[in-house]
Amino acid sequence: MENKLAQHGKLVVKPVNLSMGEGIDITDNAEYVLVRIKNDARLVISSVIENEDYAKQINPSTLNTYRLIFYKNRQGRNTIFRVIHRFGAIDSVVDNISKGGCASEVNLETGIMSRVIVPDGDILFRDDHPGTNQIISGVQIPDWDRKKEALQDIIDTLFFVDYAGVDVSPTPDGLKVVEINSSPDMHLQQFNRPALLDEEFKFFLQSKGYGENTCQK
Repeated sequence: MENKLAQHGKLVVKPVNLSMGEGIDITDNAEYVLVRIKNDARLVISSVIENEDYAKQINPSTLNTYRLIFYKNRQGRNTIFRVIHRFGAIDSVVDNISKGGCASEVNLETGIMSRVIVPDGDILFRDDHPGTNQIISGVQIPDWDRKKEALQDIIDTLFFVDYAGVDVSPTPDGLKVVEINSSPDMHLQQFNRPALLDEEFKFFLQSKGYGENTCQK
């Protein structure tokens, strides 16, 4: 463990049986990591990665990821449905909405981010990050066309999965997959517009057994 810390500086400790950002820590303490492993061997231990500059400027305290939601279209190819850019709270180590984070939908054609959703009892919208006050709404993600192609490449490799949410981090070394979620939150992908307005996604749901009464707009 000391060798890994010497190599990477810090490590991420993440339980595999928890969700919503629970139990995740970033540490440079080898003894702490060993104690966590002793208490629960169902952990993922990984190195720390850094965000690309634009995401780091908006919030430097957490890894700010894309939640890439995809489904298999009627031609049998995985299709990008929504990309939600998540930004963590300034006092957190994760970008989960449940831990005080915020989110913005990315326009798939332009790479421009929408107004920001900030769940705080009621759903609130604003143009900037609530902790750093850096503007998010209207900001274009750099080199979006290349990033979008890379995101498509990622879900193409997941041809055996029909629907999922992939957490991807933009880094100085390209996009890095953080994890895959089998049941991505529906509220997160619909805060900007209802999912069933997309006829192809509606067709996908019906092909999986959801009836017409379930899939009403």
